Amino acid sequence: MVGAAAGRVAVRRSRLRAAIGEAHMPVHISDSAGIRVTFERGGREIDSATATTGERALKVGILMLAKLDDLRDGDKLMVTETR
Repeated sequence: MVGAAAGRVAVRRSRLRAAIGEAHMPVHISDSAGIRVTFERGGREIDSATATTGERALKVGILMLAKLDDLRDGDKLMVTETR
């Protein structure tokens, strides 16, 4: 193959590799720390989410509690910083 035909074949091959997962995939890496909000009941994690600020973590925690039908003895809403 010469010239343009070789170029078209190379493009098709790269598209095929991408379609079947052999190509490199872009990845987003967050370098900022976050805040994890976790709700536990009976020692088991029921719900968990990550927030970027304390303000957002507060809203996430309130929404987690609002989704519940009731609170029970031993329920825990934990807020921890992730790195």
